Amino acid sequence: MPTDLNDLLDLMSSQGVHLPQTYVSAVTEVCFSGSFAANSEAQHRLHGRMFQDPRVLGYRFLRHSAHETIGARIIADVAAQVPSDAHDGIREKMESHASDEFRHGRMFKTAAERLFEFPSDEISKIQKETSDHKQDFDKKFQGNIKNFICSTHLGEIRSYFLLESYISIAKNLSDQKFHQVKAMLEVIYGDEVRHLIYTGNYLTEWMKNDSTLCEFFKKMLSVYSDESNHEKRILMSYNQNYANNVSAII
Repeated sequence: MPTDLNDLLDLMSSQGVHLPQTYVSAVTEVCFSGSFAANSEAQHRLHGRMFQDPRVLGYRFLRHSAHETIGARIIADVAAQVPSDAHDGIREKMESHASDEFRHGRMFKTAAERLFEFPSDEISKIQKETSDHKQDFDKKFQGNIKNFICSTHLGEIRSYFLLESYISIAKNLSDQKFHQVKAMLEVIYGDEVRHLIYTGNYLTEWMKNDSTLCEFFKKMLSVYSDESNHEKRILMSYNQNYANNVSAII
């Protein structure tokens, strides 16, 4: 079963994040409606099938590696544009965040290589895709740090749900290699929770007096859900090409 939204809200509250009603209402509307793809039943079932095939799981990890690495570069680049004394030391937190994401990229890559020996053209295709994303971001970013932290926070919500799903599946598998995978995922999960909390603290404080940011938050919830659906379709297609047909689980 996918993680309940209340678990996420309770986690944030327990870590001292003061959640304004605008935040809770927006997240609840999307997640409880079933439209936030990262926490959907179909996504969780797809993960279950993914863990049954080393190549498909490895491919997912390769994509995570590329996304974590390009995300780290973006965060590092934006952090470099933030004055060191701005927003109560946010630059230092972002630099630490970027360092974690670079490390996650290496961890996912190592795990993928242990699961399957992927052809170089497959790896290059993923790298090209994420490189294009970085170039697109560079063209569009206009220096709005609040919007950037908002988007980053939503990425952390997505990661939280995905990692909760992965770990819940991996812990029930007897094969020793999945014990190693679970240990890796738990390390990454711990980092992502820290990122979730620090971005959440900034975002929820800003949202109290910024209606424009509240609207941007709602908009980006839908954007991240669309991206999760896009990733799901990519994984389904890959699974259909290299493993058993997954239509029965969707």
